[in-house]
Amino acid sequence: MINRFNVVMRAIITVAFCLNGHLEKVFAARDSHLLPVAPFFDTQGEYARQYAEICEKMLFPAPEWRIRYYEVIANPSATMGVSIYGQGGHDHYIDVRQSTPELKSVIEKPDYETRNLHSIYSRVKVEKAKKKVPATTASEIAQLWFWSLSEVGPMVQEGNTIFMDAPLIILYAKKEDGAVLAGKFPPDHQGIAKFVSFRAIVAKVIRACDATAADRQRLFTEVEQSSRKLREQK
Repeated sequence: MINRFNVVMRAIITVAFCLNGHLEKVFAARDSHLLPVAPFFDTQGEYARQYAEICEKMLFPAPEWRIRYYEVIANPSATMGVSIYGQGGHDHYIDVRQSTPELKSVIEKPDYETRNLHSIYSRVKVEKAKKKVPATTASEIAQLWFWSLSEVGPMVQEGNTIFMDAPLIILYAKKEDGAVLAGKFPPDHQGIAKFVSFRAIVAKVIRACDATAADRQRLFTEVEQSSRKLREQK
């Protein structure tokens, strides 16, 4: 079972509390956009490429993926990978993987040099969940990703609100020709309504993986409706 949903919901509730009394200002920031992403999951340093390879194997193993969601959170320490991918030509699946603690914090130099996943697994807990998703839900989520990634550029100005331990969140989407789009949330995203709403949708996607069949269908319907509503914002 993926317990990460509880972490996501706690973060959203905390943000909602912080926004109390400032909603007018925050909702005016709907035109905020994603920022450019450096290669290798926005990782710098000598072993950036090796870290990315380990992430691919541990958090994003599905080859025919359409969209990805990568999140690193400091407190509680965890790394999250969410993918939607195709299988068998027509079926679509959601794959959720969470490493606790944060993956990069437990990888040592010998691991990078040998790509020894067994050694890493001995120091990190990886939870997994996989569920089939309706084609309509997969399509709405993919459209939300492409809509969000349609505008990626440098930050115009820094936000006035600083959120401690704001997670690193990166979106990836693969086009029909194989080209990959990428963008990351701005550092003040916890104070911007559009991004708070986006994370609430992701939280429902994660929750659906552990829900009963009836609740899962209800959550998928809510995800479709919320995705359309967010895309329709001007």
